[in-house]
Amino acid sequence: MTQVNWEVHNGEQIEKFVAAMILLRNPHGNLITPSQGDRGVDIQVESSPGTFDIYQVKRYPQRLTGSQKGKIARSWRTFLEQTAPQINISSWNLVLPCDPTHENLEWFKDLTAESGIKVNWIGRTQLDGWASDMPKLVEYFFGDGRTRAEELLERVLALVNNNQSINANSGSTMLDGLLSKVDAISVLLDEVDPFYRYDYEVHHGHIDENADAASFFGSGSHDAFTVCAQIDSDERYLVLHVIPRCRESAQLSPISMDMTLKADSGTAQYEALQNFVRYGVPPQNIDVDITNVVSPPGGLQPGHGTISLFDVPGNDTPLPPLELALTPSADEDTVAVNIERLTAGSGIKEGGWHLTLIDEARVFELIMLFAPSRKTSTFQFRRADLTGRIPSEVISSLQFLRRLSEGGCLDLRVRGDGKVLLSLESSDAEDVRAKSAYGVLVEYVGALAEVQKHVVAPIRIPSLEVLTGSDIDEIVRASRLLRGEQLTATWDHVGVVPRDADNFPASIGEEQVIINERGFYVSHQGQQYDTGRKLRVVYESAQLVTADRSQDDGQMHFVPGHSNRAVVVLLPEEGVAMEHTSAPGSEPQQPTEATGKERPQNQRPLA
Repeated sequence: MTQVNWEVHNGEQIEKFVAAMILLRNPHGNLITPSQGDRGVDIQVESSPGTFDIYQVKRYPQRLTGSQKGKIARSWRTFLEQTAPQINISSWNLVLPCDPTHENLEWFKDLTAESGIKVNWIGRTQLDGWASDMPKLVEYFFGDGRTRAEELLERVLALVNNNQSINANSGSTMLDGLLSKVDAISVLLDEVDPFYRYDYEVHHGHIDENADAASFFGSGSHDAFTVCAQIDSDERYLVLHVIPRCRESAQLSPISMDMTLKADSGTAQYEALQNFVRYGVPPQNIDVDITNVVSPPGGLQPGHGTISLFDVPGNDTPLPPLELALTPSADEDTVAVNIERLTAGSGIKEGGWHLTLIDEARVFELIMLFAPSRKTSTFQFRRADLTGRIPSEVISSLQFLRRLSEGGCLDLRVRGDGKVLLSLESSDAEDVRAKSAYGVLVEYVGALAEVQKHVVAPIRIPSLEVLTGSDIDEIVRASRLLRGEQLTATWDHVGVVPRDADNFPASIGEEQVIINERGFYVSHQGQQYDTGRKLRVVYESAQLVTADRSQDDGQMHFVPGHSNRAVVVLLPEEGVAMEHTSAPGSEPQQPTEATGKERPQNQRPLA
């Protein structure tokens, strides 16, 4: 049985150890740091919804003195006066490494009798029993457990660093051997560290390309911190998650350090640091000097580097599903987008604070900055990189941003037109000025989403940096046709292959109507997407300029007659009849039909 020599160790260490045992037995409990006005509570544990067990931890290992009884009595009275009226109490527990004498039990009973609250004296015998169930905690506090944990983690990182030569040519044997060692050591770490557990994953790629806040601190993450190490040059990297075993692990085994953040005046980093100081907005990619590190094994090391800070959602106060609603300044309908994540923080000084909202599609991040008076606010806006995203998943958020760029009343509210939590005017929003740019982006992504409805192959949004105006125009035209619109174009030359060349009725110079039908393929970023539909182009007035079909794959070449207008439409899947007329002033003629993949040359953009 694991024994603790309660008399040998100092009182502060005893209190921390006893608090650790209670909190590890009750992972959702809260540690109240003792201080003047601590309301006589060291630990509170929610025993059932809205009802709490209170634990008052004292360090006294021997028979109580009069002075010690007086301190316990003051804690009890403070609890009755300040805490008991505020919350529902299930029990109040005096916890100390001292079993009560009959005299002490009588005194304790007299002290608490009139409260009507259930009280318990948890003494040495019970604490020894708890300690016997937590040998690694005893070893951590009173043996060499912490040192062993640090050494084990160093072995994990050394294993990774010593295997940087692993590559595709090494085969899987060496990698499997490395991971089996990491797995064995992470299991040992779990056995040694009482406050944190250690999980690891192996990812493909390079850390710099894949490591970001969303990867490591997603909505379901509870990591205290995450360590990344590249296993080989480009193929794989290891992610080690250090996860608290209880809510107060960071208090029991602290994570702290001194950081000096640096930026030159007039730079974007300097402005980011100002917003961090004033409003608490986490800065990204800032030069830092780190000193005086106190951390569980595997944490940050002292030194110079670049650091990015992130808001992490808290779970203490659950919120209902939220939406961000915009009522435009013009007489238009309200639009809303679902909010997936909300975080908040306050500045280091000056009393400002911020609220950060991320939409459900993860298209944008909206940061609201509030001055101390809360009467003034500004916005910062960041749009995510859309490369590789599915068009239909992001179009609603992009449409919201286009409307936001036009100004209006912005409400943060419960989804479904529910209770409004915050209401602001969006006219001061930063970085949402390019109305025309958002209009083009919405039109383009919406067009991609429409095209995707008609093709089987998946379509993704390309890098916007490589898009040209003609790329956008072609997709937009295709989407309009797929929606059933009839478009027009102008042309100056076309080559077609008649269906019945031997009985072709036209003579050189004669005007007539030409109908050209072909399969409709949509070109996008070097790929052809087959829609399974037929495109019909009707050239309203065409003159034959050559009937020599010995070249150009049997094509006959035409130029515009009195009109250079062409009508473009997609045939319904079941096919429809269309009417055509000859040139004004001439006798009606049968339209000439052509087939193939021909298209007008020098065709101007469709209207």
